[in-house]
Amino acid sequence: MTAAAILTRLNDAGIAIRVEGDKLKLRGKVTKELLGEVAQVKPDIIRLLTATPLAAWRAKIAGLPSLRATSDIEALADYRMEKLRDTALTFLDGPLAQQAIDAGWDATQQFGINPDAPARRYGAWGLVVFLAWSVHRPKIKSLDATHAILRTPTGAELRKPRQMTDTFSMPFWSVAWQ
Repeated sequence: MTAAAILTRLNDAGIAIRVEGDKLKLRGKVTKELLGEVAQVKPDIIRLLTATPLAAWRAKIAGLPSLRATSDIEALADYRMEKLRDTALTFLDGPLAQQAIDAGWDATQQFGINPDAPARRYGAWGLVVFLAWSVHRPKIKSLDATHAILRTPTGAELRKPRQMTDTFSMPFWSVAWQ
């Protein structure tokens, strides 16, 4: 199993991981099997967690607490945020995240939301937010310095510009996560 896949498994299991020097610190209920898998790719995990902005972004996203809805309306909002977190972690584990950075996409252009109306102000949505929340369920076909071409399950192509129309946007992990 790859280091990225193991990091996703740890996140899904609610296990926090951080690097301290040349050691990995895990917090949560870790099975012996999973611990053995972590040990096999430890250098790769350390490299992933400590290199480039991707590591910092991944750590911030993976460190967000799980949400606990107390009503149906909160449950829907929680579902959207959990879907966003899962989509973001999957994106960061793939090659397109580094490609986006190399093409000049910053954290807001990739992960931005409007903090006052995250679901309604789609002009403030970064690329990953659009992937997570769009009713079109797109996948990235290509990406460059000006836009991403997305393909829907029906084969339609959408163009997501790097520059957002709503300038009041910030990475979703910067918004109060309640």
